[in-house]
Order: sequence, then structure tokens, then C-alpha cells
Amino acid sequence: MNKTIIIAFLAGLFASTIGGGMGLMAANAYAIDRTEIVFIHNDLQNPITRTFACHCITKRYPARLDHYIRGIRTFIRKNDDYISGEMIYVSEIELKHLDKYYDVPESYTRKPGRVGGKTVWIYIKN
Repeated sequence: MNKTIIIAFLAGLFASTIGGGMGLMAANAYAIDRTEIVFIHNDLQNPITRTFACHCITKRYPARLDHYIRGIRTFIRKNDDYISGEMIYVSEIELKHLDKYYDVPESYTRKPGRVGGKTVWIYIKN
């Protein structure tokens, strides 16, 4: 029985990776109002890590965060550069899960930023 559940989960997760995040949407049986946008890069671009971090399955959209470069586990402001990443839409509850994952406010600070004319949340290491 447990093997069946694990295999079904992994198959759905694989489908969500191939299908841009839509494979496990049935797992979220309740309606979710995803009004918050988060800029993600590195670890959260991995669907398994993202599912663990925000307790959600979301579709990703290519994004570019202007005026920043990658530092060691953080962003550094630099006017003539940018960071390639992705945007995800999350609910307020899922955003709180991300805050916990990033250990806000002890380790990271969540700040507003601009990506493609939209206001997004970015996580900056303290």
C-alpha cells in the first residue's frame, strides 16, 4: 500500500515537472486565491524543493530581476545587471510557508521588487 502511494506521488510530481506545474493540482482540492507573486531562482526552481518549501504546486513563468546580481545565497544590488529566474503565484498561506522556509526575519528578509512591470516578493539574505 505505501509503495503505491509513493509511486503515485512521484508519478504526479514527474507529470507536474513536465506539464509546467499542473500535474498535482488535484492534490489542492480546495480553491486557492493565489494573489502573491514570488521571484524564485536556484533551489526553488526544483519542483520537489518548491513543493516542500511552500506546500504548493504552482506553474512557473520565466522572469528577469533587473538591477541585481547573485551573491552567495543572496542578491546584491547592481544597476547594470540582472538575475534570470522564474515567478510563481502563491496564496498568502503559501507565502507564509516560504517565509518559514527562508527563516524570515532571522536569516532572510522578504522585500518587494519589480519583474516585468509586476510587483513581486524577493528574498534577500540578512
